[in-house]
Amino acid sequence: MAVFFWYSFLLLLASGAVVIPSLPNTLPINQPNLTPLNEDLKGNTSAATRLFNLSAPQANDVIDYLVPNTPTTLRFHLKPTAIEPQDLARTILQTQIKLRRYIVTHYQAAQDVLFYRDDPYMSEPEFTGCFFAATHWPRDHQKRLTYGMVDNVLKGVWEFLYRSGRFVDADFYILDEDLGTVGMGRVSRDTPGQSPRNVTEG
Repeated sequence: MAVFFWYSFLLLLASGAVVIPSLPNTLPINQPNLTPLNEDLKGNTSAATRLFNLSAPQANDVIDYLVPNTPTTLRFHLKPTAIEPQDLARTILQTQIKLRRYIVTHYQAAQDVLFYRDDPYMSEPEFTGCFFAATHWPRDHQKRLTYGMVDNVLKGVWEFLYRSGRFVDADFYILDEDLGTVGMGRVSRDTPGQSPRNVTEG
């Protein structure tokens, strides 16, 4: 019963029928001891620039966040562009629902590397919200980013950005404790390739 209620709540929240009170956007950003970029990130800035037009962050610009109870660390580079809290919440939850529906209906899907059609794994463009994407990286490495890792990424984005009141664009690298760098991604107010919109637009 509790599981059914929680799943129903998530569906209502994703549809916009339930409104979550906005968290304050003035929470301090506590930066942990920053880890220098992995060697496999150095010298590959051209690949990062081509993918989502990312600029590879320098070691003093990043914040490492270990997603609780997972082997996944997200190396965030926060941007100044603001995102509406409701857009951020709706996008994360809608993408989570879609991903988890796939995982529970496909045998061992959490361990499967992203299929071609799902790489990058993106938020649905027809949903009202912002933009989310995660893809395997470095591009010249064998694909190692799995559906389960993307689920961890969404948990981390929810905790580090939404629940902590960091309602801004962010680029990030995805690191696994055993495999090292396995991917990269972005959360942004605007979808890459589309005209920027005002934060107050629907």
